[in-house]
Amino acid sequence: MHLQTGTVAGPANEEVYTDTLNRIKVRMHWDRLNQGDERASCWMRVAQSDTGGGYGAVHVPRIGEEVVVDWVGGDCDRPIVTGRVYNGANAPQWHSNGLLSGFRSKEYGGSGFNHLVMDDSTGQNRVHLYSSSTGAHLHLGYLIAQTGNTRGNYLGSGFDLKSDAYGSVRAARGLMLTTQPAAREPLDATSASQQLAGAESVLESLSTASETHQAASLNDGRDALKAFNDATQSSVDGAHLRVAANASAEDSTRGVASNSSGGRTAGGGTGKANMFKEPVILLTSSAGIALSTQKSTHLGADEQLNIVSGQNTHIAAGKSLIASVAQSLSLFVQNAGMKLFAAKGKVEVRAHSDNIEVTAQKTLKLLSATQNIEAAARQEVLLTSGGAYIRISGGNIEIHAPGTIDIKGSQHSFNGPASQPYDLPALPAGELHNKLELNLADDSLKPIPNAPYKVMFENGGVMSGKLDANGYAVLHDVPPGPVKAFFGEDARPFTRAPLPAAKDLAPDDVLKELHAAGHDGITQDNLASLFNRFSGRPDVQ
Repeated sequence: MHLQTGTVAGPANEEVYTDTLNRIKVRMHWDRLNQGDERASCWMRVAQSDTGGGYGAVHVPRIGEEVVVDWVGGDCDRPIVTGRVYNGANAPQWHSNGLLSGFRSKEYGGSGFNHLVMDDSTGQNRVHLYSSSTGAHLHLGYLIAQTGNTRGNYLGSGFDLKSDAYGSVRAARGLMLTTQPAAREPLDATSASQQLAGAESVLESLSTASETHQAASLNDGRDALKAFNDATQSSVDGAHLRVAANASAEDSTRGVASNSSGGRTAGGGTGKANMFKEPVILLTSSAGIALSTQKSTHLGADEQLNIVSGQNTHIAAGKSLIASVAQSLSLFVQNAGMKLFAAKGKVEVRAHSDNIEVTAQKTLKLLSATQNIEAAARQEVLLTSGGAYIRISGGNIEIHAPGTIDIKGSQHSFNGPASQPYDLPALPAGELHNKLELNLADDSLKPIPNAPYKVMFENGGVMSGKLDANGYAVLHDVPPGPVKAFFGEDARPFTRAPLPAAKDLAPDDVLKELHAAGHDGITQDNLASLFNRFSGRPDVQ
């Protein structure tokens, strides 16, 4: 029998009709009895571009497609679909110029689709992976607009990854985003590491100067930056990331690589490359980084937040610059001085529970350009220099000097007593009230009620109690800093689940379960050593 073509058939109002082996039914063109339903033929196997146990390609011909049918060994009872062809009813998606190739699917029961386009236009090579659901796509190379078979205008070069819905980039061991020139290793962070090391140096030198002048240290921030920089540098042998196909049973179970022979690598994949020690995100650029939003930008850190610039740091606010600090505020300038100006409105400096100290190596000036200087104290005002002093206290004025007191004026009036009251403001007293919330749940996220707890604070304090019926507690007025929380036993009654009935397992059954779990390196030969190792009984056979 010779090659023939036919049309894929199936039940009415269906687009796809197939079975577990992806076989199809075909109505041959010479068949005048069948109307193209599921009785058109026996199930026919379909030749795919790649087939195998657990791998391969799947493209099931759909109802209405024209397919090529051959017969194995010329036996009319053994038809097989060897290919599919376009025709006047089913035209190719990309045609005419021969520049576009790829794959395009069709949404079942709808007009949506997924496609992979490879564009081989001269000097304009590109790849486009697209899904009509949410308009998600990845565009690589020479980017152009494309509508059907038409190549449109130029859009840019490089890659474009977007979606009309949501997106997520996740890397469990670390992520680097960079505009630095391409390096041989994907995670080569040398240039970024050098820049971070420069920032460390700035922090260290300014911290030393700050401490010398009795201002606060920057060492905590420097140490945090150094730890981050160290986390981006780790020369790693690729062998530690893989498990050899013939690893021993023990090593396979523990995920340890093996250097013994086995498998095939064609001699490649050896050597070392830079990896991250911690799952950090490194964002670096040789030409600048900008963050912009029409709403709010948020930066949060449980530990340190460093802002370091080699030259100037500029902060501008269209309305207010507001800072609230739980512990202390230290501002230090090494060379060019410090300025605090208010073009309009008052400048207020208050210490609600302690002193204000203003100290200068040279002259201290207190000037009022157009009005008054007022100095008032509830208990005492003391002016002193060179051993002489004026003390105003308790309604009295003392003027003492180890030398001359020189009083000059056109008149001297010494009348009876007089006083002038002065209203001093009452300063508010407030404390920072921190709170700590405790939530305890089991593996199924059900709250564990009435469990005892103990919380240990960084300053040595301890608080204990019991959670409520919802596994919740809130602690008020806790000291700042990290805590350690310990929970007692689950107070709920324990219900023992029935154990499954024991059954005898043959070695082949054990191997089958281990292989299903991904432990392909375990064989009949090393299964016994696995039992010996984990049973603690080397005598077990």
